[in-house]
Amino acid sequence: MLSIIKPKKVSYGKKLFSALAVFVFTVFTIFFFSPLEIFLGNIIEFKFSATTATIILSVFSFGVAVALSCVVSLLPAKVLRPINLFVFALGVCTYLQSILLNGSMGSLTGDEHIYSSKLILSNIAVWIFVFALIFTLWIMLQKAKKSKLLFTGMRFISIALVAMQLVGFLSLYLNIDKNVNDMKNNYFTDAGKLEVSENENTICFIIDTCDGALVEQALEDYPDMFDGFNGFTYFPNMTTTHSRTYPSIPYLLSGEICYFDKPYTQYVNEAFEKSSFIEDMDKLGTDIRVYTEAQYIGESVLDNIDNHLSYDSSSLSSMNFLSFVKQAANVSAYRGMPYLFKKNFEYTSASVNDASMKALPNKAVLFDDVGFCSDIKQKGIKVNKTFNKTFRMYHMFGTHPGASISADGQSKPGVSQIEATRGCLFLIEQYITQMKKSGTFDNSTIIITADHGFSSASQDLNLHNATSCIMMVKPAGTNDGETMKTSLAPVCHEDLFATIIESLGGDHSKYGRTIWEIGENEERERKYYHTTLFNDLDGEVALREYSITGDARDLENYHLTGKYWDVNYSERAVSKHRLNQDKE
Repeated sequence: MLSIIKPKKVSYGKKLFSALAVFVFTVFTIFFFSPLEIFLGNIIEFKFSATTATIILSVFSFGVAVALSCVVSLLPAKVLRPINLFVFALGVCTYLQSILLNGSMGSLTGDEHIYSSKLILSNIAVWIFVFALIFTLWIMLQKAKKSKLLFTGMRFISIALVAMQLVGFLSLYLNIDKNVNDMKNNYFTDAGKLEVSENENTICFIIDTCDGALVEQALEDYPDMFDGFNGFTYFPNMTTTHSRTYPSIPYLLSGEICYFDKPYTQYVNEAFEKSSFIEDMDKLGTDIRVYTEAQYIGESVLDNIDNHLSYDSSSLSSMNFLSFVKQAANVSAYRGMPYLFKKNFEYTSASVNDASMKALPNKAVLFDDVGFCSDIKQKGIKVNKTFNKTFRMYHMFGTHPGASISADGQSKPGVSQIEATRGCLFLIEQYITQMKKSGTFDNSTIIITADHGFSSASQDLNLHNATSCIMMVKPAGTNDGETMKTSLAPVCHEDLFATIIESLGGDHSKYGRTIWEIGENEERERKYYHTTLFNDLDGEVALREYSITGDARDLENYHLTGKYWDVNYSERAVSKHRLNQDKE
């Protein structure tokens, strides 16, 4: 009698060990290492603490990897093996995409990213090749009865890649600026957002990214754009100090230039410790309220800001667990998926924060220009008689790529930057209208400017366009009976400090000249500090100082001074690029 030889049964323990190796590798790559590299590399932009994020994602990843491994290990070996191979191939492709294939991935600053067909096809080809190679090897080795070699190698590679990523993660985690978490514990509320004094007010609107060229183009498309700004002076020959929101906002409230030579929190805290600008306003009896991210403000002046509150950002109870995991998966997918699919996973730090963190008491709704415009029209501007004088700074989303405010202040996703410019000025026009109704317009100074103008990246790090920004100012004592004026005076951010202190009745002499003291035809040198952002992973590229002499709208008037600084610290990852290497 012939005996039937049955295939050797593989024990559950062996199947579980094999599955664990590949599932731990792939699950941790997607749900732990990849998102945490983004979160830790850009930790200042996210409201949750590094420790909290690490705890949640490690527990989730471990639980998913173990659960899936236990379930699939119940399957017959002939079914389990192709599943393990598929999961392994997915992990390898995601890992390769993250570390090798994302060289053309742009920064998520709201700019539209259009990838060429050649790039998309070549990227997909790599994925197909990896999957085909792994399964072809399996078929060939199976025929040669040596498939065990493939699975042994797969387990070894999985464990090795987990170890390598763990080393990278620990390096990031252990080198985080420990003061960042303290900064995350502060936030600004909406309290007093639409309340002003009946006596003196200085209102400052910061329209993010509102370049002077956008204003000029918007005026062509919307000739009536300035009709509601009687009493204002328009300064088209205006320059900013820095090229990006950080460090522009800290500079605008401290006057301290950032050279990227110290950690983010150290620069911000030291800038406000050295500066007396906020304290000088406070000493004048000013109710000070700023509507921006607390990360831009140093700890030494928080008590001087009347809409400041604190909370514990490191508490697990401050997080929405499932929403945070979803956001982490989305961040990972944007990083790890081929270019063909990246558009589906685009995100912003604000979208991650909003979904991940539980609501804070009366937290200021920031960068929602459409909502702000609606509030102004519905609620109006109120006089608070307990305020002697006020300073308000509204940091708007503005004309930043990704803006969604239409020309008439409505929601319009995908709006052009030119239309967003009109929309932002429409919003401010509504504010002015409400001030007139409350009787506070005439005795208020209103400043409309930007944190920076165009700041797009360039592979050669050079400026390719002039970068003036919007500047419109109405001094207290003027009313809407006075027609709008235009001044070509060479003004800049540096002039705002004296202008604001004077508007509040203080001695501005230590801050230099006010904007009104700059001569119309004055020959003046202004300094501009430019950095380029290649992408979110590669970070800011070195700082270059430009001297501007003449009209800021003409690129021919921008000259490198020869002063360069490597960006050793940034709100993002530190770039591998260094200008010190190309100084010859």
